[in-house]
Amino acid sequence: MNIKMDPETGVLYLRIKGSEGAYGLVDQTVEVEEGAYLDMDSENRPVGMEFLSIEDFEAFLEKYPEGIEILGPNTASPEASTDQAFHGLVAHG
Repeated sequence: MNIKMDPETGVLYLRIKGSEGAYGLVDQTVEVEEGAYLDMDSENRPVGMEFLSIEDFEAFLEKYPEGIEILGPNTASPEASTDQAFHGLVAHG
């Protein structure tokens, strides 16, 4: 994972390792929570997550203290709701 923060805007971006090249081109962005966005490529594979501020990142971590799992395309987890599976996220905790 590659983490970057824009010092002027405060935007934090977490790029998923291995999402470089054609696979890494962002095709769509889904709002996961207010201030938290998941970027996906044209095959719905996760590319990265963007947080509009460090406060949004902290709030996201507080809401999901056990973390989240970002799923690949056509991957479903038994504990994922339909909405979570669509977003490619499974909350833990």
